[in-house]
Amino acid sequence: MQAVNYPLISFDQQESVRDAMQVLGLWEFGEVVMSTECAGVGNMNMVVRVATTRQKIILKQSRPWVEKYPQIQAPVERSKAETDFYRLISEYPAVADKMPQILAADQGRHLIAMEDLGPASDYGDLYATRQISAMPIEQATAWLAELHAIPLSAADREQVGCLELRKLNHQHMFVIPLTAPSVVALNSICDGLENLADQIRGWPDLVAKFEHLGKQYLQAGEHLLHGDFYPGSWLRTEAGLRVIDPEFTFAGPGEFDLGILAAHCVLCGGDEKSADEVIAAYRSAGGSSVDPGLVRSFAAIEIARRLLGVAQLPLTAGIEPRKAMAAIAKLWL
Repeated sequence: MQAVNYPLISFDQQESVRDAMQVLGLWEFGEVVMSTECAGVGNMNMVVRVATTRQKIILKQSRPWVEKYPQIQAPVERSKAETDFYRLISEYPAVADKMPQILAADQGRHLIAMEDLGPASDYGDLYATRQISAMPIEQATAWLAELHAIPLSAADREQVGCLELRKLNHQHMFVIPLTAPSVVALNSICDGLENLADQIRGWPDLVAKFEHLGKQYLQAGEHLLHGDFYPGSWLRTEAGLRVIDPEFTFAGPGEFDLGILAAHCVLCGGDEKSADEVIAAYRSAGGSSVDPGLVRSFAAIEIARRLLGVAQLPLTAGIEPRKAMAAIAKLWL
């Protein structure tokens, strides 16, 4: 792990949590920490649910590494990208009301305090059940349509997001899946997956397509994007679907967010019609004009990344369903 020059929080160190709350101006005299716990299985950041005698909040801190994979270095500036995203959406209730409210932030500690949405779970169970009917496509695309409609200044389009984080994600989406031998021990995940990886890497013009789409991903674009719009970034709450974790945000093509959504429809049991269904729902919600071919292409990249890359999903599917997912990706690409 990389050395850190700011205090770290941890769910098993209440003193660190109390200190963070004091720095953020959220602590009152006489307040007592009642409980702290890890708030979900986050990939990127340390996320702590805090209950005191006065309040319940979520503390989120970025470190110079990926929380789930400490061996992977990651830019700490992603916390600023997240707070900038919340600033940009703050005047648009149709977007902001579907996300937790930021209560305070401290960029020196790369720390954010936000509203605790109460009892909730993400949609990660869909990877095991593969019940595509449970995928909240209409709610998700309606939120994306509102997000992509937010006007951005030229300065915002250039500055929103964390470019270094996008470069890291570019490696994991557009480079690592094509690397042979595989970076990940694929057969330990699913018997026969390494052979499937060899087949995928043999697709015609694959490298050129990945390079072309990767360049588009790194360029500044028109729309404010979530950047990581998949079931792990959605919460089931008593009030309905809520969206979290926009640290991968950037200004780019709306087709990227839609492509990620379409890919995860397939990974959760959908078929080759999933991209068309996502696009139709987005248009029905008033979404901007999109290029269906580009949506499918980004979706294909995401399917390949999730099958062959480091950021594995809790898929319980055997090799035959994974081959079927890859076949859809090949068709779309």
